[in-house]
Amino acid sequence: MTEAGTTGDLARQIDERIRRGRDRGQVPQIVLDLDGTLFDNVPRTKQILFDQARALFGGDAEITRTIRDLAEEAFEYNPVDTLRKHGIDDEETLGRLREAWARQFFGSDYLEHDAPLDGAVDAARAWWDQGAELNYMTGRHVPEMYLGTCRSLHEAGFPIGTIRTQLLMKPVFDLNDVEFKIETVPLIRRKGPIDLVVDNDPRVLNPLVRAVPEAIAVMVRTLHPKDAPTLAGGIPTVEDFRELMT
Repeated sequence: MTEAGTTGDLARQIDERIRRGRDRGQVPQIVLDLDGTLFDNVPRTKQILFDQARALFGGDAEITRTIRDLAEEAFEYNPVDTLRKHGIDDEETLGRLREAWARQFFGSDYLEHDAPLDGAVDAARAWWDQGAELNYMTGRHVPEMYLGTCRSLHEAGFPIGTIRTQLLMKPVFDLNDVEFKIETVPLIRRKGPIDLVVDNDPRVLNPLVRAVPEAIAVMVRTLHPKDAPTLAGGIPTVEDFRELMT
């Protein structure tokens, strides 16, 4: 596991890894998560909750107005925790909203509300321009989310659908995210050395570091579950991708 001091050192290490691989005639591989890593999906969650509350309880209902007025910074990883924290504590109401939210969150219709994390597009394009291959490896699943994911990556400005890009998604919803990503690592490694892995969830990043000890691993400090394990020692964290660019 490569450790870094300052984020400037980290950015230079990433660029140097790509350069060395390219000079050896290899294609350096970069592995990037989507939700909470390249994209802030809180706007998606808020819009879904608002639309579903309006459909279930009406536009003038107190719960609908509460969701409408919530600042995005107030959201937690679990939308039910967010609602409870803001005075919505009826379990039947929470259950109905969570079920309605899940039906839409794990689909394509609301992906247009995702916002790229600061610097994410510029960093991805810079690494791609330097000769790296971008592997967008996500827990999203193909049947319901493939088309929307392709569209949102393209419209945000990420390299996609061209040389040295690959979108890796679960074939079915029920496949465990971590198992899918670990099993996908050897397929990526066949194409070249994996030099960088970026994710926002210690549940995923810790086992990925064990599977790819040679890579620089970075955690983006966004939302992840409260019960996630402690991040493995030596993995640097950043607020956004601006800290990963020289």
